[in-house]
Amino acid sequence: NFFLTTFPTNMLKFPVFEVINMALSFTSLSGSMRGIVNGWLFCTIMLPVTNYRFRKSMGWEVNAALLYQAYIPTVARDIIYGWGRGMMAGIVNSTLAPETFAQKAGAFGLTIFAACIISSPGNEWRGYTLQPPDR
Repeated sequence: NFFLTTFPTNMLKFPVFEVINMALSFTSLSGSMRGIVNGWLFCTIMLPVTNYRFRKSMGWEVNAALLYQAYIPTVARDIIYGWGRGMMAGIVNSTLAPETFAQKAGAFGLTIFAACIISSPGNEWRGYTLQPPDR
């Protein structure tokens, strides 16, 4: 049951981030600023999907009023992730100057890893906010 909830929502969420990122690449925004806008748009659009998946996986009630629960910590985390990804992409690509497909894939993976580490405190804040009041 967890897999049937998690897999389809992830298959929806991750491409949405990349589509927004690609659309913003046609703007004049810097990488970091593009990441900030991407994080905000992504969270605002996809938080209902994220919260649906979270509530289903916890066996909790799902209703429309709770689909934007924990918006502030989640949007902050996603903005920090987007900013960190934009910043780290510039640093990693200028430092490593990848040329081959494998090098570019490695640089992309390193960028994503670093952005996840940079934004990880937001996961703790979000998790704390989503705890039941009696915990």
